[in-house]
Amino acid sequence: MDNQEEIEKRFVIESLQAQEDFFSSIVQNAKEAIISINAQGNIILWNKAAELMFGYSYDEVIGKQITIIMPQESHMPYSHAMKHFSVTGEAKLIGKTVEVTAIRKDGRELIVEMFISLWSKGEAPIFTAILNDITKRKNEEEDFIVFTQFRQTLNSLLHIALYNISLEEQLKQALDEILSIKWIKIEVKGGIFLIDPQTNTLELKVHKNLSPLVIEMCNKVSIDECLCGLAISTRSIILSSCAEYTQNARICDDTSPHLHYSIPIITKDILLGVLMLYVPETHKSSHREMEFIENVASILAGMIDHKKAEEALKESEDQLHAIIDTATEAIITINEEGIIKACNKACEVIFGYNTNELLGHSVNMLMPEPYKSAHDGYIQRYIQSGRSRVIGSNIELIGLKKSGVIFPIDIALSEVSFNYKRLFTALIRDISERKNTEKMLLQSEKMASIGQLAAGVAHEINNPMGFISSNIKTLGKYVDKIVGFIEIQTEILKNIDAKEAIDSINAQRKKLKVDYVVNDMKHLIEESLDGADRVKKIVMDLKSFSRIDRAEYIEANIGELIDSALNIIWNELKYKCTVQKEYAAIAPLKCYPQQLSQVFINILVNAAHAIKERGEIEIKTWEANNNVLVSIKDNGSGMSEEIKDKIFEPFFTTKDVEKGTGLGLSIAFDIIKKHNGIIQVESELQKGTTFTVSLPRERRQK
Repeated sequence: MDNQEEIEKRFVIESLQAQEDFFSSIVQNAKEAIISINAQGNIILWNKAAELMFGYSYDEVIGKQITIIMPQESHMPYSHAMKHFSVTGEAKLIGKTVEVTAIRKDGRELIVEMFISLWSKGEAPIFTAILNDITKRKNEEEDFIVFTQFRQTLNSLLHIALYNISLEEQLKQALDEILSIKWIKIEVKGGIFLIDPQTNTLELKVHKNLSPLVIEMCNKVSIDECLCGLAISTRSIILSSCAEYTQNARICDDTSPHLHYSIPIITKDILLGVLMLYVPETHKSSHREMEFIENVASILAGMIDHKKAEEALKESEDQLHAIIDTATEAIITINEEGIIKACNKACEVIFGYNTNELLGHSVNMLMPEPYKSAHDGYIQRYIQSGRSRVIGSNIELIGLKKSGVIFPIDIALSEVSFNYKRLFTALIRDISERKNTEKMLLQSEKMASIGQLAAGVAHEINNPMGFISSNIKTLGKYVDKIVGFIEIQTEILKNIDAKEAIDSINAQRKKLKVDYVVNDMKHLIEESLDGADRVKKIVMDLKSFSRIDRAEYIEANIGELIDSALNIIWNELKYKCTVQKEYAAIAPLKCYPQQLSQVFINILVNAAHAIKERGEIEIKTWEANNNVLVSIKDNGSGMSEEIKDKIFEPFFTTKDVEKGTGLGLSIAFDIIKKHNGIIQVESELQKGTTFTVSLPRERRQK
């Protein structure tokens, strides 16, 4: 029987031990911190989660007072609660979940969620707390609340910045909004200063609840005499009291002790002013608070900068409108549909419409056909493709006046986006007078060129005409001899004696050189015909040259145009130089042939004039990158850099008055530009000059 009781007792002990081991395992492996204390407040249970949460090991806390993990301000309430329990047996927190502040070993505060239970071991009460660290969650909740208030305040300031009110009223409403913030311990007192750059002082623009003394002394104060000025000069936020800044002690408010926030207002590295806020003397700033204040100052900077920009823009717009309305060029702005949205007074003068007749109508009304029908298509293609060869460049077109008169215009086109919509602006000049002047200058240059070439052309015509005349005279004599011979034959044939007649005819044939005459007549006639053809070609080339101002845009062979130019001015070249030609096999180019002939004549004449005695001119043609190229190189006197930079300027010349007008190369430059081509020159003194003309096969639309 005793053995049975012993067995049962051992079984109970082992079961209790197993249960205790099982309970201990659960406690030690629990995710929550579990702490138990006795009635004296000594720690008797401390699991692994508690070690991780508070940073103390088991050995460091067992037997120690629980106050080791309590903040100082909680010690007294804890002591009273324990005394109350020892007297009354009441514990108000038993069975409840509460949030308390705890302290880690490293001194960092934790916010923990704690559930306390009471149990007894024998007659001794044991308090067990299960704790969860909710610091991160509470901080996130606080951050969310602060962020929401933060965002609401900034949004309110941004809305104020958009109000169509004066800057002073905007700043007043902004200051009210800033001073109403709850989560920063700001006193409802402060002001906003703006910098007067001319006097280097701070002007108190708006304020709230400042004493009359502060208002009087802070307004128009020099930047180097106050804390706000110190914030400006250091470009940093200052949190300090006036007493700490001895230079400014006289300006301190006469109220209770406080600190100042002096926050510089800066935009684009430009100092605009200072935001001054009053805070309690014990105030401590945080990173979040400083970040918020910087954002507030940034919005104020944008508000001030925007208003100042608006004022400057209005002044600029007034000036711009005055300039636009007094401009001699027509300025027209259209939208993507080609509708006129704005125009100046010059439009009335140039096109004959008043402003009301233009606004809201299609710009096509100012264009004759075929431009009128094609214009909308140009805009739509540009909007779809984004490619245009006319935006940002000058083009020449034809305009249509209200009276129906068409006239030449020069247009400079530009594009701008406004409120997510495209607008196109055209600067339009009436170039009728310029075109007439150009025509007169072209005619003048042509006449000058004809004057220079007249003697040579006359010589070229006289040469063939001379030998044509001489040959015809000789031919006349030959005819006389043949006629005489025929007459003698006739007389002789009247004689019956045939043998004597034949001998006599042969003697006369030999004496009159009939065989030679008959043979030479063929050469004379061929030579005369060749001379006549030369005269005809020269006359045709001159005729073509005389029509150089005609706008016939057709296909032409570049080599033939160069040969035509050489033929016209050959008298200028043949006594001074040899001409070497190297023409590539190039397909015909669409161009203004007569105008290109003028270009080649002008360059070749300049080359001839650059050669003093004997020289050489090399002419090459080739094609590259869809461009037809022509180079004309001479080994003449060449040019200095200074002269080379001016050769395309109208009326610039280094020749004698009787040898040039100074318009030849200027006209050549304009003709090549009209073909959307390029004319370049390379030259070196005493070594010669090379002109290179590049003409695109695909001509841009005008």
